[in-house]
Amino acid sequence: MHAKDGCRPVAVFLVAMALAACGAQRADAGRPRIGMSEPGDAPYFAAQVKAMRENADRMGYELIVTKANWDPALQAEQLRDLLVLDLDALIVTPVDGKAAVSAIAEIRENSGGKLPILNINSPIDPAAGKYLAGFLGPDDFSMGRKSGHLMCTALGGKGNVIVVAGSAGYPPTLGRRAGFDQGIKDNCPDVKVIDNQYADWDPTKATRATNEMLARHKGTVQGVFAMDDASAAGAIGALKAAGFKPGEIKVTGLGAYKSGLDGIAAGWQYGTVQQDPAIEGRMAIEAAIRLGKNQSIPAKTFLPLPEVNPDNAKQFSAYF
Repeated sequence: MHAKDGCRPVAVFLVAMALAACGAQRADAGRPRIGMSEPGDAPYFAAQVKAMRENADRMGYELIVTKANWDPALQAEQLRDLLVLDLDALIVTPVDGKAAVSAIAEIRENSGGKLPILNINSPIDPAAGKYLAGFLGPDDFSMGRKSGHLMCTALGGKGNVIVVAGSAGYPPTLGRRAGFDQGIKDNCPDVKVIDNQYADWDPTKATRATNEMLARHKGTVQGVFAMDDASAAGAIGALKAAGFKPGEIKVTGLGAYKSGLDGIAAGWQYGTVQQDPAIEGRMAIEAAIRLGKNQSIPAKTFLPLPEVNPDNAKQFSAYF
């Protein structure tokens, strides 16, 4: 999902130009603003932003959100546009952790070092560390490692696994895969990852990727690790179409989405790891408000990430 060449989010761009023309004054002098740059459309981010808006409204703040359509260059343009909106704080989830560094450095310097920038959900490269006020979000390595542990339990310590990955180069993709590999190494070294295909967090692409990997490794796949529960649902769709029965191939996901919890209840998915977007969204607004008031926050704040399996799944409720 990429923006067409030369396209920019018109509403944000026009607002930015209008404010720039009048000295970047607030449209609502009594309501401070927080900016949010998100990488693109996904169910997780929709739920996260909903919680952010609700918390911002409750605390008397306006939240301005841009979406980069998974395009690093577009995100850099949007960040520059947000700079003229007289923000109290800026929240950023990068499309690409390395590509975001130069834009983050530029807007921080152009604000005279005054605009606090909070990185959430997906880490920006450490090269941007001096420009950031802190990080808040999941420990993707830990999420992946827990999913590896779930897979080891599901397979009884032996078998071949295919991976339905997120987006190439995206920090959560890298962290979750590294963590999964470590979880396998620590708990069941006889389990082998035999293939990996990117699906960009898209269930339809996940179905296609799973079909292709099953065809390449006909009769030799015992497990599927999907990097989120939406992708796990797509993988399960491929398993159903191929004639497998619930539980015949073990599937683990991440997120504890409704689809994941439903999959566990139906026997199609063995487990997941909860990452709650509402908690992340509320915590992000609270941290941004503190930063806007020149108050300190921890350098790193990680979300709770409980494992969900058939024995405890009924204790969890889905947020989307």
